[in-house]
Amino acid sequence: MWGGLIPARAANTALPKGFLYEALSSHVLLSACREEEAAAEDLDAVQRPCGAFTNSLFQKLRDCNIREVTYACLLDIMPPLQNQRPQCEGRNKNRRLFGLSVQEKSEKMFKVVKREGKCQVEAGSIQGVVIGTEFSVGGVTLVATEVEGSSCIVKPKPDDKSFEVPSGAKAEVIRWNAPRLRVHYYPGSGTMCHTVGPNEPADVAIFHGSEDTLMLERKDPIVPRYATPIIEIKKERIEDILDGVAHFNFHLFRRNESKPLKQEVTVKLHRLQKKEDIPQAVQIARPPVYIPTGDDLFTTTTSTESTTDDLKEAVIHDMDAFYGLTVENHSDVDLFPYVFYFDPAEYSVQVNTPPLSPQTAS
Repeated sequence: MWGGLIPARAANTALPKGFLYEALSSHVLLSACREEEAAAEDLDAVQRPCGAFTNSLFQKLRDCNIREVTYACLLDIMPPLQNQRPQCEGRNKNRRLFGLSVQEKSEKMFKVVKREGKCQVEAGSIQGVVIGTEFSVGGVTLVATEVEGSSCIVKPKPDDKSFEVPSGAKAEVIRWNAPRLRVHYYPGSGTMCHTVGPNEPADVAIFHGSEDTLMLERKDPIVPRYATPIIEIKKERIEDILDGVAHFNFHLFRRNESKPLKQEVTVKLHRLQKKEDIPQAVQIARPPVYIPTGDDLFTTTTSTESTTDDLKEAVIHDMDAFYGLTVENHSDVDLFPYVFYFDPAEYSVQVNTPPLSPQTAS
């Protein structure tokens, strides 16, 4: 609001690499419901009008140990609300309430419940779970026997019919059992990797560099095309680095062989141009708006590698311009796509989840 009046205090727009606007990188958003839902009203303890979500949130904050609860976990332990699903968004949602510390192993902890007589963990193929992934709950090992997109059915190991899910339990992943990264040469190559011989296929190769470093050579069919084939790494971090590469490659090469959405979803890439016909007052309060222009920059390529079938590529020459993905939903149902940005230079992954209504583009 004050950007146009006090230039010295005006904010500058920072554009991180990856997605253009990475939401909530510095704060956490707790919302009462999803975008398509309505937030209900309620009465507090002294019969004053208030939001149902706010009332429930305050009651739980009074009861819980705020030193141990994270923002994301807070919604899990709140009583469910009728016809509305509260949301928690932000890069820092796994931090403890009102603090800077992150809950340990938060990326490996998932809610576990019992539904229709079956024990279910709220983590599925989206999180990297496969049949055989092992979890630990209260000292009991649970093994995934059926895996869906965002959940899995688990059974105790050994099978124990008397096992009961503790109230509010969290399951910790103790063994992913995903395909391992194949590594040439280096012993002690991480928990998600194994060493293969010089004449066997490998995903990466490790060889000596200078006295304190090693050289990592990327040998998979995709990454070397978009990043430096050989990079220098620290010897003391070799196991962590290889586990990170294994995690990156596992998600990069994941495919649903049945391709159920092939005819229902179209992805296009366009150059963006700044929209100029926005009122000045709106421009001050919001970031600039960009709209697609020109032809689709993706062209289908032919590959001899089975892992890169249907790969679409775009050769970009102007690195100063902005570019945007358009995901078109041709089906008659709502879709909530996960759009991932893989950066092979540093083996990082960013995610964006725009909602997509039937017969629309986002």
